[in-house]
Amino acid sequence: QQDILSGPMKAYTPRTKQDADVLKAEFADIRQRGWAECVEEIDLGVSSVAAPIKLSALGAAFSVGATGSVRRFGEGRRRELGDALIALAEDIAASFEVSLAA
Repeated sequence: QQDILSGPMKAYTPRTKQDADVLKAEFADIRQRGWAECVEEIDLGVSSVAAPIKLSALGAAFSVGATGSVRRFGEGRRRELGDALIALAEDIAASFEVSLAA
């Protein structure tokens, strides 16, 4: 996070967050709810949601996500997807852990 906050921040769209305080607050929200979202920050008309795949040996080295139009990925749908992606990420992590232990 510190690398992101201290480095140059490029605006891809007018909705790209570039203020360090805004990003710090968003990082706190992500940690609290367990998933991240991007609403028109990289491409106008596109939203995405992702959850980390946490592995004991690597930490959150991977993620699982979904991308769609802002019309289909409204706030409520992003919340539903975020919660579902957390469960999926936990299942994936458990599968990796079993594979790594074998």
